[in-house]
Amino acid sequence: MAISIEEREAILKAIAAWPPEDQMELAQTILQYATTPGMRAPQRPSWRQMAGLAAQGHPAPSDDDVARWLDEHRSEKYG
Repeated sequence: MAISIEEREAILKAIAAWPPEDQMELAQTILQYATTPGMRAPQRPSWRQMAGLAAQGHPAPSDDDVARWLDEHRSEKYG
């Protein structure tokens, strides 16, 4: 869930008034929460995994296919 820039600025302004010890404790809590295994963002595949995906015995797509895919993606994204 994303917060607005205004909300983020209000939070940072409130935290700036805290004693440094409390700010550090909050930062540690946030880092601990963010690095909890269940809360991690999915990792991007390594280049080896990506190479494995590409090596499936299928012919490489043509430039026309790639251009069509890009056009389809843009029309889905931007309408």
